Amino acid sequence: ATMMEGKVYPRVVIVVLCLFLFCCNRHASFLPWVQGAASSAPPPSARGVTRLRFLFDLVDANHDDHMDLKEIQTFLHAIEPEDPPTSLESLANMMNYVYSSTSSSSSSSLSPVTSVSWEAFRMKHPNLDLMTPEGFPEQIHLSLLSDGSWETVIVIWIVFQQGNSSSPSFVQYAPRSDSSSTNSVSSSSMMMTQYAVNRTYDVGLGGWHGTIYQASMTGLRQCTNYTYQVGRSNALSSSQSFMVPCSGSSSSYKFAVMGDMGTVIPAGWLVTKFMEEDNEKEKFTAIIHLGDIAYAGVNADGEVSAIWDIWGSQVSSLSSSMPYMTAVGNHESYYNFTAFNNRFHMPGQESGGQDNFWFSFNVGFVHWVMISTEHNYAPGSPQYTWLVSDLTKAASARASQPFVVVCGHRPILSSNMMEEDTHTPGSTLFETFDALFVKFNVDLVLTGHVHAYERSFYDNATTIVNNTYTNAQAPVYVLQGTGGADLGEHAWIEPAPWWSASRSLEYGYALMTVTQKSIHYDFRSELLRRTYDDFWIVKS
Repeated sequence: ATMMEGKVYPRVVIVVLCLFLFCCNRHASFLPWVQGAASSAPPPSARGVTRLRFLFDLVDANHDDHMDLKEIQTFLHAIEPEDPPTSLESLANMMNYVYSSTSSSSSSSLSPVTSVSWEAFRMKHPNLDLMTPEGFPEQIHLSLLSDGSWETVIVIWIVFQQGNSSSPSFVQYAPRSDSSSTNSVSSSSMMMTQYAVNRTYDVGLGGWHGTIYQASMTGLRQCTNYTYQVGRSNALSSSQSFMVPCSGSSSSYKFAVMGDMGTVIPAGWLVTKFMEEDNEKEKFTAIIHLGDIAYAGVNADGEVSAIWDIWGSQVSSLSSSMPYMTAVGNHESYYNFTAFNNRFHMPGQESGGQDNFWFSFNVGFVHWVMISTEHNYAPGSPQYTWLVSDLTKAASARASQPFVVVCGHRPILSSNMMEEDTHTPGSTLFETFDALFVKFNVDLVLTGHVHAYERSFYDNATTIVNNTYTNAQAPVYVLQGTGGADLGEHAWIEPAPWWSASRSLEYGYALMTVTQKSIHYDFRSELLRRTYDDFWIVKS
C-alpha cells in the first residue's frame, strides 16, 4: 500500500489487486505470453463476456469464481518478474479492504479476507463490466488541428465485428438546441454529415482485430455546443456533445493535465473518475496527457492491444466531450509505436512536425508544443530543428498566444531520485532544452514519466511572491506523472535543491486555467480531493 504522511492511501490500496487488467484475455492460456514465452495459439475472443469478466477469469486460475492470494501473487509476478513477488501479507491487507468496502453483507463482523469474489470485484468497476453491441462504435475521442480556430475537430472511434456491411461510416453533427434529444442528433436543418476513413493494425500478443474510424467535423462556430453521433446508419453511437469555446480578450480556458495513467496499475481509473467529477462542476476545454497512456505492455517485449481498449473505454466520457491531446511516452514504444500512431491523430502534419510525436497547436491564449523524449532530440536532429522553427514562429505571435507551454514525457528538471542523472542540471535533457526555453521565453514545461508531482524553477534571480511568477525570464518546470501508475517508493534528493519548490507522491491531476494575462496551475490531490499545490504565471 502507498504510504503518505504515515497513512495508508485508502482508495488506491484496493486497486493494486486489479493489476491483472494488464492483460486482456479470459483464461490462463495467455499467461505464457505474459511470461515472455511464444505461443502459436490464437487468443480467446474478448467479445463473449465483458472485458472485466474475462480478465477476472484470467487471474482466477482454478475457476472457482474467487481470486485468492496465491493466484493474484502469481499473476502479478508474471507481469513484473524482475521484481520480488508481492508478499501474501500485503495482498491480504489489500483484499481485506476490498472485501470490506464492497461487501453487501449487513453483518457487523467480517472474517479475514483471503480471496475476493467476482461480485465484490465487479462492484468496483461497473463502467468496465459492460459490452458494446457488435458493430457499434466505442472509445470515441476528439482531437484538434494546429491552427486554434476550432473550425475543424477530429473524431475517432473503434468498431469490432461489424461483418461485411458495405454501408459507409460517418459522423453526423449539428449545433445543439435546448430541445435536442439526448438520444439522437437534432433534426435541425443545420445538421451536417462527414464520411469517415478507416484503418487497422495487427501487432502485439494475440494481435488486434478492430477497425479505427476517423472523420472531421468541419465548419464549426465559436461559442457553440455541438451534438454528434458516429457510426453507420444501422449502428450509431449514442448522442455525444462538445463545446467550441469563445475567443476574445475576456475568455478563459481550462485544461486538465496529467501523465502516466494506465487503467488499474494501480489507479488510472480513480484519477479518471476524479476528473469526471470535476468536469461536471467546471467544464474543461481540453485534456493534455503527458505520455504513458494505457500501459498495454505486459513484459519488456510484448504489448496487448486490447488493454488499449480498456483504457479507451475508461476515459471515453471525457475524450468524447473535449479534445484529448497526447504526448508520447516510453510505454507507447512497442512495435514502433504502432498502436499509439493508429489510435490517435495529433496535428503533426498540420504543424510541420512528425506524426503524433512532435507537433504544436493553439488553444486560446496558449501555444502548445509537444515534443518526443523517445526520439532523437539532439541539436541538428529533425525534431530539434522543427522545435527551433516552431518556437521562432510562436515568438512572433505572442499578441495572440501570449503563453508558450512545452509538453514532453521524460522530466527535464526534477529532484526525484528515479533516474536522477537524466533530469538534473547537467543532464542531456536539461542541457539540450533549458537554455533554448529561456531564449524563447517558454512559460511552462510539463512532463511525466516519474510518478510524482514536483514544481521547479531554475532561476534564482527572480523574486517569487505568493507562488506567483510575474514576467519570469525562465520557465516553470512541472512534473505531473500523477495520473494513476504505481507511485513506487522512489526517494527525493535531500535536502531539496534550491530550484525545487514543491513535491509530493500523490495521485491526481492539474487544472490549468488560462486568461489573457495569467496561468493558474492547480494540482489537485485525488486522496485529499483538494489543491495540494498551486501557482500563478502572470504577464503584466
